Amino acid sequence: MQENDCLYLVVFTGYPCSGKSKMSHTLSLHKGWERIGGDDIQMELFGSLHVVGGKDQRLLLEETLATKRDANLVHCRNVLIDRCSPLNKSRRRSLTPTHSVYEVLGRNGLKLKRFLIHVVVGVDMAVRRAEIRGEETDAFIKAIKKIHEDVWEDPRTYDDVTVTLLEYDNNTEADFTAAIKDMKRRFNIQDDWNDTKGTRFEGDQLPMPR
Repeated sequence: MQENDCLYLVVFTGYPCSGKSKMSHTLSLHKGWERIGGDDIQMELFGSLHVVGGKDQRLLLEETLATKRDANLVHCRNVLIDRCSPLNKSRRRSLTPTHSVYEVLGRNGLKLKRFLIHVVVGVDMAVRRAEIRGEETDAFIKAIKKIHEDVWEDPRTYDDVTVTLLEYDNNTEADFTAAIKDMKRRFNIQDDWNDTKGTRFEGDQLPMPR
């Protein structure tokens, strides 16, 4: 359940293998919540999880994500967006519905609460998880290094005062459990399950290194 007069738009950001997908999937199992995964959209559009190269491809991915986000919001569903989103401009795009969404929410007496969730994980832990998932270690380390050195912007530099930034460590199962508990409290989520969704996520069967 949730406050009757508001919806939530929650955008996750963090390194690959930080646990964004597992967190967002866990929350999406509750009624009234929908998860939109950047990787899922990329697979739908291009059949590959490789980095989208061309400007037109990136634009199509952004437009598709925005369309899915806005469609869920106008149907009064809370939205969870799962992407690495290393840049503030990409975070801002994900966190900014169109004006028409606000008009629809306003007519229904609803306000939108927006959150940016930074899932924090050590690089060594991310690499270990990548190994468990069968990814090629050297290539993954190279990708992480490139994101960290060439692309990544600290989420604490995100300058929109109407967006609440939350940061959660996710290096252990205890971290994960504590993060989910805190988010459920903040977003007023009770254990009211969405029966139309499965209860398993492919990351669930992967052991989390301690």
